[in-house]
Amino acid sequence: TIQVTVKKQVKQFVQVGLRATVDREKKQIVLEWDQIPGAVKAIIYRSEGDEPPFAIKTVHSSSKFIDSSVKIESRYKYLVLVVNQNGAGMGKSTEISVKF
Repeated sequence: TIQVTVKKQVKQFVQVGLRATVDREKKQIVLEWDQIPGAVKAIIYRSEGDEPPFAIKTVHSSSKFIDSSVKIESRYKYLVLVVNQNGAGMGKSTEISVKF
């Protein structure tokens, strides 16, 4: 009898630090996040008010995004998912809330 043991390799997501800066003069919110080794792109998710989040932008080879489609007195929630060259998620930020 031959016994085979298969070990499933499970990669955990890395926690990605996400920061937002409100620039009312330029009418934009600047998002910056930690760079993760091996990540080739980041997918930015945003929601407004109580809406569910949706992907608004994919950023390649950068850890910064400027959201200039914001409205005064609105609240936005953002999160970032970083992805490797195979399209697999590597890390994710916690959702942050920003009032513009």
